[in-house]
Amino acid sequence: MSDNHSIYNREGLLKAILATLAYFDVFSHPLTFEEILEFNRIPGCTREAVESALVDLMAYGLVRKNKSFFFLGLDETVVEQRIIANKLAQKRMHAAWFYSSLIARFPFIRAVMISGSLSKGVMEAEDDIDFFIIAAPGRLWIARVLLTFFKRVFLLNSHRNFCLNYFIDTDNLAISDHNIFTATEIGLILPMYNKELYLKFLAENVWFRAHYPNLPDITSVKDIPARYAGRLVERLLPQSLWDIIDDFCLRLTRRFLGRKYKYMDSERFYRDLKTSKSVSRHHPESQQYVVLKSFQKKVELLESKLNYAVSVNDLQKKYGETA
Repeated sequence: MSDNHSIYNREGLLKAILATLAYFDVFSHPLTFEEILEFNRIPGCTREAVESALVDLMAYGLVRKNKSFFFLGLDETVVEQRIIANKLAQKRMHAAWFYSSLIARFPFIRAVMISGSLSKGVMEAEDDIDFFIIAAPGRLWIARVLLTFFKRVFLLNSHRNFCLNYFIDTDNLAISDHNIFTATEIGLILPMYNKELYLKFLAENVWFRAHYPNLPDITSVKDIPARYAGRLVERLLPQSLWDIIDDFCLRLTRRFLGRKYKYMDSERFYRDLKTSKSVSRHHPESQQYVVLKSFQKKVELLESKLNYAVSVNDLQKKYGETA
């Protein structure tokens, strides 16, 4: 019984490592050993077990290693590309801190986080800095319109350092999409302003641990000091008037998006351009669903290759012992 359990765990770990590499391979992103250890979905797996599994996967020809990075396929240039992307990300963090501090000064902003490529420690020259913003309840659309206006007027509509693609409010911290794409974004998101609210956000989305049970908690993080200028603006008008303004901003945005993306059917519009009272999600390229589809295909192909390689290996051992 214990032998069967051991075999099951072994095969499960092999598949988990392949799935981990497959997900990041969608982005041409090779992984270090430490990342594989932290990102794979088998809880509490040891370093020795992961090292041994990687040796087998390389022997099967399913995984390759160059320098300190593991990857799928034959294209070794992904390693150099990642090294370059790591260096660029370090440089772009200066801009990320600057703009995060700027966003934190706006009225009704309660937390600022970084998602997307930069949260994974990589950036291409053309990549945007993606902001994940938590707003005060019932004031999300005022915050979004103010920030969008600032970007269009003062930043000449530049997306490179000021991409505002996801807003939620403090009363609705739970993310509805439960899959590896959103789990990755949540688990690797970078808190920039209001660490306490960031920790509450993680607690409200603890489901992401089903995909990343070994990911360590962020225990020390630089936090932008509290900003009070925006809070003063919040007191200029009575709450009832702010309610009216927020509803107007929501209706205005819906009309604008409806005209801009009129080619979308209603199902895709709601999925990719969610515009509810407490959520604003702007993903018109359907990235999440493109990534998940590509990931699923890679996993199915890799598991098929793994099953074949294990079968061949077992046969070789069997007949080798018989001989």
